[in-house]
Amino acid sequence: MSRFPKLLCCFLLLGHWALATPALAQAEINQAIESLQAEIKTLAEGTQPDAEKREFQEAYQNTLTFLERSQQLAKDSVDLEQELQEAPQQIRTARQQIENLRVQDSDSIRRSFASQSLDTLEDLLGDKVSTMFAWQNDLTSVNSDLIAAQTRPERTQAQVSANQTREQAIVEQVRILQRQPDSRINQANLRMLKAEQESLQLTNRFMRQQLSANSVLQDLATQRRDLLKQQIEGIEREVGILQEVINEKRRSQSEQTVSETTQALETTENELLREQGGLNQRLSEELLAATTRVGELTSQNIQTLQQIESMSQIDSALEQQIDVLEGSVLLSRILHQQKRALPSVRLDNSVADQIADLRLRQFELNTLRDELSRPQVYLTELLGRLPEELRDNLRDDMQLVIDNRISLVDQLSTNINTLLSQAITLQINQRQLQQLSSDLRRTIDDQLFWVASNRPIDQAWVTSFAEQAKRQIDEMQLPTQLKHIAANLGAKWPWLLFLAVLVAIHTGFRKKIKQRLFTLNEDVGHFRRDTIYHTPKAIALSALNVLPIPVVLAAIGVLLSRSEEAGMPVIGAAFLKLSVAWFVLHLLYRVLDPKGIAVRHFRWEASLVNRLHRLTRNLAWITLPVVLIISLNAEVPEQQTNDVIGRFLMMSGMLLLSGLLGRMMWRSEPLYNSRVLHFTAMLVLTLTPLALAGMTYWGFHYTSTKLADRFIDTLYLIVLWMLVEGTVVRNLTVAGRRLAYQRAMAKREAAQNREGQENEAGIEIPEMDIQQINQQSLRLTKLGILMLFGVLVYFVWSDLISAAYYLESITLWEYSSGTPESPTTTAMTAGDVLGALLIVAFTVTLARNLPGLLEILVLSRMRLEQGSSYAITTLMSYIIVSIGIISGLSALGVSWDKLQWLVAALSVGLGFGLQEIFANFVSGLIILFEKPIRIGDVVTIGALSGTVNRIRIRATTITDFDRKEIIVPNKTFVTDHLINWSLSDTITRVIIKVGVAYGSDLAKTKELMLQAATSNPRVLKDPEPLVLFLNFSDSMLDHELRIHVRELIDRNMAIDEINREIDRLFEENDIHIAFRQLDVNLRTSSGVERLISSHMLDEKPPEPETSQPDSPASL
Repeated sequence: MSRFPKLLCCFLLLGHWALATPALAQAEINQAIESLQAEIKTLAEGTQPDAEKREFQEAYQNTLTFLERSQQLAKDSVDLEQELQEAPQQIRTARQQIENLRVQDSDSIRRSFASQSLDTLEDLLGDKVSTMFAWQNDLTSVNSDLIAAQTRPERTQAQVSANQTREQAIVEQVRILQRQPDSRINQANLRMLKAEQESLQLTNRFMRQQLSANSVLQDLATQRRDLLKQQIEGIEREVGILQEVINEKRRSQSEQTVSETTQALETTENELLREQGGLNQRLSEELLAATTRVGELTSQNIQTLQQIESMSQIDSALEQQIDVLEGSVLLSRILHQQKRALPSVRLDNSVADQIADLRLRQFELNTLRDELSRPQVYLTELLGRLPEELRDNLRDDMQLVIDNRISLVDQLSTNINTLLSQAITLQINQRQLQQLSSDLRRTIDDQLFWVASNRPIDQAWVTSFAEQAKRQIDEMQLPTQLKHIAANLGAKWPWLLFLAVLVAIHTGFRKKIKQRLFTLNEDVGHFRRDTIYHTPKAIALSALNVLPIPVVLAAIGVLLSRSEEAGMPVIGAAFLKLSVAWFVLHLLYRVLDPKGIAVRHFRWEASLVNRLHRLTRNLAWITLPVVLIISLNAEVPEQQTNDVIGRFLMMSGMLLLSGLLGRMMWRSEPLYNSRVLHFTAMLVLTLTPLALAGMTYWGFHYTSTKLADRFIDTLYLIVLWMLVEGTVVRNLTVAGRRLAYQRAMAKREAAQNREGQENEAGIEIPEMDIQQINQQSLRLTKLGILMLFGVLVYFVWSDLISAAYYLESITLWEYSSGTPESPTTTAMTAGDVLGALLIVAFTVTLARNLPGLLEILVLSRMRLEQGSSYAITTLMSYIIVSIGIISGLSALGVSWDKLQWLVAALSVGLGFGLQEIFANFVSGLIILFEKPIRIGDVVTIGALSGTVNRIRIRATTITDFDRKEIIVPNKTFVTDHLINWSLSDTITRVIIKVGVAYGSDLAKTKELMLQAATSNPRVLKDPEPLVLFLNFSDSMLDHELRIHVRELIDRNMAIDEINREIDRLFEENDIHIAFRQLDVNLRTSSGVERLISSHMLDEKPPEPETSQPDSPASL
C-alpha cells in the first residue's frame, strides 16, 4: 500500500476517534496507535531527504505521544469509575476495621510472645518490622492522595484553564493549516494537532470527573489514613514489647551460660584455675553487656528507620503542597507549622568509636578462637604451668573451664558480630536521617524565603491599621508579660544581686576610666609618650565605659532564656540582640566624640566626625526598635501574619535608615579617593533598606526581617572594620615615626663617633625609605583586613546563600538542545539568568581590575621592555571579556556549536566592515611587541614629527613641537616610512652648508670651519668633524661641515652656535661668504650702457639628500 492511502486511513481513524463519545473504545485508540507506529516504521525505511524525514518523524512522534496519553487517560477513567463504585464498600470496611481495632493489654501481648523460642521471636520481629514499614509506605501514598484531594479544586481550575487556552491556540493553528495547500506534511501536522486537542479534552473531562467525585475520594483517603495510623500505632507497640521479650530471653540465656561457667569454680582453691575462671567470668560479664547492647542498638535502628519514614512522608507531602500552593500566604503558614513540627534529630556521636572498638574486639576474639580451636593443645599448655603432682587432679576441672570458655567465646563472637552489624546499620541510618532532616529544613527555609508571609498592604490594611494595632497590643497582654518577667527575674535574685554589684563597681571606677581615656587622648602625637598601644587601650576603655547597659540587657536576656515559662525564651533572645545593638552603637558614638578617638587617634576630619556622630545618634533611634522587631519575628515567625505593628515599624525604620545613610554618603568624600567605589557603596547602603521596606510592603515580611538581620550584622562588621583599620593605620604611623627617630639618633651617634676619625673611610649602609616602608606595610595590612572582612561577611550571609537555589525552579522560557537526531528541550530558569548576570558583572570587574593587579603583583617584578606590560594586560582584558561573553551566552543556553558559527559570521562581517579598525588593532599589537617605537621616542612619519606620548591598541598619540597632540592610527607606523631618531642611539649627524666667494683661500676656509666645530662643546670628538669642498656653483664654492651631536636637542643649538662662530672667524680672516648679485643695465640708442640697479639674490639651497631628511629639531 502506498503512503498516501495509509495516511488517509490513519487520518480517518483519528477523526472518527475525535468525534466519538466520551466513552471511547480502547480498541480504536490501540488501532490508531498501531497504524501510526507502522507509518513511523515505513518512514524510517524510506528514501526521502533527511530534512523531510526529520519533519515527518517529529510530527509522527508528537502524535504518538498524544495518542498514548489519551490511551492512559481512558484507562485512568475506567479505573476511576471502578474505584468510585467500590468506594462506599471500602469506606464501610475501613470504618469497621477501625472500630474492631482495640488496644490490647501489654501483659497479654507479652504472654503470647513469652511462650515462643528466641529464633521464632526474632523471625516474628523481622516480619512485624517489615509490615510496619510497608504500612508506613502505604500511609505516605494515602497522605499523598489526601493532599491531592484537598488541593484538587485549585489544580483542576488552573489546569483546565491552561488546557482551554491551548485548545484555542490549536483551533487557530488548524484553521491556518487548512488554508494552506494540501500536502502530506500539512496532513501530518493536522493529525498531530487534532490528537493533542482530543488529549486535552480527555484531560479536562477526566479532571472534572475527579472533581465531581472529590468528596468521595477525600473521605476514602481519610478513612484509609486513620486505619493505617491506628494499625501502625498498634504494630509499633507490639514491636516494642516483642523487642523487650527478645532482650529478656537473650539475657536469660547469657545469664544461664554465665552461671554454668562460674558454678564449677566456686569451691576451687588452685590459683591457676581461679585465674582461668576469672577470665571466663570477665567473658561472661562482657557477654551480658553485649546482649543488652544488641537490644539497645536494635531499638535505636527501628526508631531511626521510623524517623526516616516520617521525614519522607513530610517531604512528600511538602512537595505536593508547594506545587499546588506555590507563592500563597497559606503555604507560608503551612511551612511554619511543618518547621515547628519537625522532630529534633539527636545523633549518637559515639557510634563511630563503638564500631572501631567492636572491630578490635572482634579481632581479639578471633585470635582467642584460633587458640581454642585445638582444645587439647591449649589444655596441655595450661597444665604445663602446674606442678606434675597436680596435673592429673585438675585436668577435669581445667577441661571444664576450657569447654565453658569455648562456649562463651562462640556466643560472644556472635553477639559482637551482631553488634557490629547493628552499629554500622545505625550509623548509615543516622547519616541518612541527618541528611534528610537537613535537606528538609533547608527546603522549608528556602521556600519561606521566597513565599509571601503576608498579604500586600492595600487600602483596607491602612484603614484598619488602628484597629488591628489595638487588637495586637491587647493580645500581647503587656502588663501580664511584665509581671511574668519580674517574677522570673525575682526567682533568680542572686544573679540580679551579683549584676547590681558589678554595676556599682563600674560606677565607682567610671571617673578613673574617663580620666585615663582623657590622658591617652592627650598623649597622642606626643614625641615621647605616644605608643602603638594607646589606640587599643583607648578603644578598650571606651568599650568598658559603655558596658553597663549592654551587660544588664544581656544578663536579663540570659536569665529569661533559661526560663521554662512559655514566651520567656523569646523575650530573652530579644534582649540579647538588643544588648549587642546597644553596645555597638554606643561604642561608635563614643569613638566619634568631638575630641575622641576618631579625631585624636585616627586623624579624621572634624566635620566628617561631627556628621558621623549625629548619624550614629539618629541611627540608634531607628536601629534599636528594628532589632527588637527582627529578633521577635526570628523567634516566633508564625506570628508575622498578624504583626501589623512590626510591619509598620519595619517599613518606617528602613525608609528612615535609607534616608540617613544616603544623605551621609552623599555629603562624604569619596572612599579611598575612588568615586566609583564610593558611588557603589552609596547605592548599596541606600537601596538595600529601600528594598527591604518594599519587600515588607508587598507581603514578604519574613524575608525582609531575615535580610534586615543580616544587613544590620553587616553594619556591625563595618563598624568593626572602621575601628580595626583606623587602629592599624595609626599604629603604622607611630611605628614609622619611631623608626625615623631611631634612624636619626643612630645617624647622630655615628656622626659623633666619626669626629676625629676623618682619615677613615665611611661605609654607607643602604636603607629602605621610611615612606616606602609605610606604604608597603599599609597596603599589605589593608589587604589583609579587607580579606578578613570579606570572610566575615560571607559567614554572615552564608545561611541565606542556599535560598538562591530556589531560582532554579522558576522557568522563564525553554530552548531546544541536543542533536538533530535526538532533540531535547531545556528549561531556562531564573537561576540561569541570575548566573549570567553575575558572570557579566564578574567579567566587567575582572577586566577592569585584574590587569592592574597582575601588573602590580607579577609584571612589575619581571624585566619587561617598555610597552610589553601594557600589551599583556590589554590582551588579558580582551581575553577576559571574550571568555565572559562566551560563558554568559552559554549560561543563557547558547551552546558552543551555535556560538562558533555566530563568532565566525561576526568575524567575517567585522573583518570586511571594520577592516581598518582590525588593521590598526593588529598593528598595535605589532608595535607593542616588536617595539619599533617607544614612549618618549622622537619620530618622523611623513610630514609629521614629534615625541611619542601614548601607545594604545588602536592608535598612538604623538606630541609635536608645537605642543599639539596628534592621534596617528597604528597602521601608519607599520605600512608607511618611519624614522625613529632615538630608537637605539640618539647620536645624529648635522650638515652645515657654507658657500665662499671665488678666490678665497680654501685651505684657510677648511681650517676655520674645523676650528669652529672643534671648539663647540656640543660636537662629538668621535666621529670627528669633517669639512668637504663639494661643488663649484655660479657664484660660490660650496663647502659642507659634517658634525655629530649626542642629543636631538643639540642639533639646532649646535647649528646656531657654529654658524655664528664661522661668521666671526671668516670676518677676521677676510674670507667672504658668497652671494648672488643681479645687475640691471640700460643701453641707449647710441650704445651707451648705464647701471640702473644692483640686487642680491639668495641662492636656492640644494635639495636635501633622500638618506638624510630634515631632523625634527629643525622644525
